[in-house]
Amino acid sequence: MTGELRVHPSSLGAWCRCERRADFEFSRPRPRGPEHIAGWVGTAVHALMAGQEPPPLPEPATYDHLTTSPRMARAQARAIAFDLREAVAPLCMTPLACEVAVRSPLDGAVLDGRADLALRLPETPERPGRGPLALLDYKTGRRADHALVQLGAYALAIERAGLFDGDPVESLIVARRPRGPKGGPAAVEIRPAPPAVADAAARVSRVADVLSRRAEPLPSPGPHCQSCPVPACGCASPSRSDRPGDAGP
Repeated sequence: MTGELRVHPSSLGAWCRCERRADFEFSRPRPRGPEHIAGWVGTAVHALMAGQEPPPLPEPATYDHLTTSPRMARAQARAIAFDLREAVAPLCMTPLACEVAVRSPLDGAVLDGRADLALRLPETPERPGRGPLALLDYKTGRRADHALVQLGAYALAIERAGLFDGDPVESLIVARRPRGPKGGPAAVEIRPAPPAVADAAARVSRVADVLSRRAEPLPSPGPHCQSCPVPACGCASPSRSDRPGDAGP
């Protein structure tokens, strides 16, 4: 990645909490330690749901109390994929494309990512002949709210690109099954797409605005400034050494 800043849909929430911090954290190369096994399990589930074999296990990797060994990681990925297939089966969906690449230009950057699955739901009396377009995201964490932000951004990029005959995305689906023996059963949440697409458009507009004036101070500091990692941020807030409770150098 040279000369182009990629903003992933999953990071839009971080960009909108503090764009300057997100710019610092996401647009610069960072040293990487061992991959956490939770990331591999999620990647493996995505591959299995797309009918592919999981990638090799990372070496080295960081394991935790939910996934304690390579053998458990492989078993978890296959069990989660099985449960997710069972959970989405009642949707009677017609898959259109897996790992849909989406790109949408920003000011000095590009919104870039891959949607897990584009599909059509069963046709309705209002939509005879061709069912409504939907996007589905598989998650192995406990929370699904950030997934809706991500899906809204994917839907926005797909609509802007005119993919799938230019049909608007009408539904967003999050199929979630957490890791671990006590992760609980798989759950499917369906939301209408238009509110999430409108939210994504507002977030993207805000990020583009900040990228267009990256050298200027941000006018609205907030509580996140108390732990700001950005050196010489230039934000319109007191320096860290001037804040109450902060130790000087």
